[in-house]
Amino acid sequence: MKKRETYIHLAIRLTVFLSLLITPMVIYAQEKKEDTEHNLKSRKKEVADSIRMVERGMKSERDSTNKVHVVKRDSLIEIKHGLRIGVDLFTPLLPILGGNDDKAWQIKTDFRITPKLYAAFDVGYQDRSKDFMMQQTRSKGMFFKAGVNYALLRGIFDSDDMMYVGLKLGYSSYDRHIWGDTLREPQWGNEVIVDINDKPMALWGDLSIGVMVQVARNVYLSMDAAYDMILSSSDSNGIGPMMVPGVGQVYSNTTGFSFSYAVSYRIPLYTKTHRMKIKEHIREDQETISTKKKKEEFTPAFQTSTLIEE
Repeated sequence: MKKRETYIHLAIRLTVFLSLLITPMVIYAQEKKEDTEHNLKSRKKEVADSIRMVERGMKSERDSTNKVHVVKRDSLIEIKHGLRIGVDLFTPLLPILGGNDDKAWQIKTDFRITPKLYAAFDVGYQDRSKDFMMQQTRSKGMFFKAGVNYALLRGIFDSDDMMYVGLKLGYSSYDRHIWGDTLREPQWGNEVIVDINDKPMALWGDLSIGVMVQVARNVYLSMDAAYDMILSSSDSNGIGPMMVPGVGQVYSNTTGFSFSYAVSYRIPLYTKTHRMKIKEHIREDQETISTKKKKEEFTPAFQTSTLIEE
């Protein structure tokens, strides 16, 4: 009996000894595992940060090295030449908008000389009446304008579209009737009713700016506004050019303003090759000094092969 108790006490002592021996090992293993997991997470975070830094560096390098240079060079281009004939749609609408019996029409033509320069010629007829204070006037007759149009911008929406400026010289010899006013003679005091019929002429300069858009094959819509300045006029009665066909109302006997909205058709005649300067966009991949410096200063935390292995 006593021997059995001795064995039991020995077994208890051995168990306590083993537990005391194993417990620190288990605790150490657990701490080692936690340290390993923590280090792995830190390692992965560092790797991810390095990858992001590499990507930002590469993107910054690409953005700084990709340059676009605009170079002008000569090129041979085939240009279509033709006679363009149009009808002004705005001039006939004026009598309708004004609610009177005025009559007017205008034909606009141009012919291409160079890729940007056009010879322009306009012809029309105008019969208009207008009240000026106490008197009325009516002017009717043909008018002619000849000059050039120069394309400032081409290819606005299509290859044949353009914004242009025009310089023309206009002429009109027209019939004029002035009536309705009453004048008093300074000597006898008699009242005289004004009723004048004459045939004056006017010469003016026409400076215009407009835009032309191709809406169908060889069909164009154009819109332009013009500033007109009377250069010379014949007036035997000393009244001045109150209203001139092709100009309209003349302000202060010197200036006028006109507007047109026309539809035109181009008659193709021939195609000619012209030498023109065109803009060419060239993309160059070059490293600037600052880019090289940034590339030298930037050193990723890990190499690509190391990141792949991990």
